[in-house]
Amino acid sequence: MARGKDLAQVGEAAQRARKLNPGDVEIAGILADLYRNQPQLLNADQQALSETERQKLADQVIDKMVAASPDGAKALLARYRYRTRYRLPGAKADLAAALSRHPDDLEVVLQAAHQARYDAESSQQAGGAAKDVAAYFEQARKHYEHAIDISPSAEPAYLWLGELYARQDKPDRAVETWRRGLEQGNKESIELNSRLAELLIAQGRLDEADKTLGEMERTTERIGPMLPPPAKLALRRLTDSLRGKWLVRKNRPFEAIPVLRRVAVGGQTEAAEAARSLQAWQWLGIAYSAIEQWDQAALAYEQAALLAPRMAAPRLQAAAAWAMAGRPDAAETCYEKALSLDAAPDTWLALARVRLQRQVLAPRAARNWNSFDKALAEAKKAPATNRLPTRGG
Repeated sequence: MARGKDLAQVGEAAQRARKLNPGDVEIAGILADLYRNQPQLLNADQQALSETERQKLADQVIDKMVAASPDGAKALLARYRYRTRYRLPGAKADLAAALSRHPDDLEVVLQAAHQARYDAESSQQAGGAAKDVAAYFEQARKHYEHAIDISPSAEPAYLWLGELYARQDKPDRAVETWRRGLEQGNKESIELNSRLAELLIAQGRLDEADKTLGEMERTTERIGPMLPPPAKLALRRLTDSLRGKWLVRKNRPFEAIPVLRRVAVGGQTEAAEAARSLQAWQWLGIAYSAIEQWDQAALAYEQAALLAPRMAAPRLQAAAAWAMAGRPDAAETCYEKALSLDAAPDTWLALARVRLQRQVLAPRAARNWNSFDKALAEAKKAPATNRLPTRGG
């Protein structure tokens, strides 16, 4: 493009390459993508085709790729992924064929496990029968275990099997799986150690988490100088995030605050970075609450709300902190914003409480109970767990 060349040469080169290598998975994928998503790289005749016609050409490229290598695991997997991406029929049949013909191919087995897990979670979200959900999860577990049998030192199967157990609320099995992966493979694995530390912290197994974190921090110090700056920073933020959470759970909030602040104010250009900052601000809110610096806690939660504008939870946390700080006006604003996202009766009840507090603090002649009455009426529409407030307190 910089040299002013004809862009159609890209499509023509891909087409020539496919004719020479009809069964090549990568070339077929490139050409199919050009047909479906980048028509500007095709010649004039092909650009003149309708979108439906170009989609059919893309499908034919993929089908001919499989025909040139009908028993190839990579070809069948490639068509499975292609059909899954574009929601075309036959995707699961391709995966089943690949698994039947290549039952000990690690990539095929892992893909089958991922599909079974996806089916389980989709069925669960759709309100499917519990026995069907359990059957899908069990199928995924068996595939992950088989993947471990195929390659005992390969990390992905341990990683995802542990995630599966955590998703099923079986934390002890997840811990055992990740530890097994560390023993059989790379003991310094950042992926396995970070997930293990996170779960141990959540369970309150802080001494075990401290040991795992120590291993991570030593690995970070050792490999950090060899990494490019962005990767080094991301790794440091990960370890700081976990150490900050550990310090909070260890009831050492004063030590946790500077560590978590380093994470919170870090880069946010990518989704993973923003998610880490979001968590750090929320944990900062917990740390400040532990030392009863309620205004700082509220500000931390509001920062979290800025990073997650569609989440009600940070706004509810900020509102509760402002109420504890004696700022019912700020709490009222946060509750109102939370209600715009999720009009839960308990939130209406909390709003009624702070509106009551504001009116009680106002001079008698300036009191106006309309907003309080409205919030209380909304709260009464569903059963509440706490005693409803009254004007008398």
